[in-house]
Amino acid sequence: MMKRRIVAAVIVLAIAGVLVPFPDEYGDPMSLAVRGWRKLNARPHLDACKSNLMNLGTALEMYSTDSSGRFPPDLSRLVPKYLKSIPICPSGQRDTYSAGYEAASNPDAYTVSCQGANHTAAGFAPGLPQHTSTYSILER
Repeated sequence: MMKRRIVAAVIVLAIAGVLVPFPDEYGDPMSLAVRGWRKLNARPHLDACKSNLMNLGTALEMYSTDSSGRFPPDLSRLVPKYLKSIPICPSGQRDTYSAGYEAASNPDAYTVSCQGANHTAAGFAPGLPQHTSTYSILER
């Protein structure tokens, strides 16, 4: 039992020894670890959001195929024929995509993004990730 405590103490000191030489911009070495942990935990929500954007992109392309190459003026036109419902961003807990949708003509194109600062913990700026008819998923 005593050996386990010693091993645990050595591990804690080793981690602290790695963090102390690399403090963040505020001088707090532990906030570096906290930010890394938050970024790691935010990843599943980010991946689900990107999947939602890819599904929206597929539905938009299907709509365009059925509409002489035109994209809908708003995402609600995709329901129920192309999507059961507009997806919910797992980080934002609401539809963050409708407000971030823009369609253009001549040439026909679209951009749809996750609006809000929902993925800042994963290192993304507000309004990202984004899906476009030209570049698929944009992260930066």
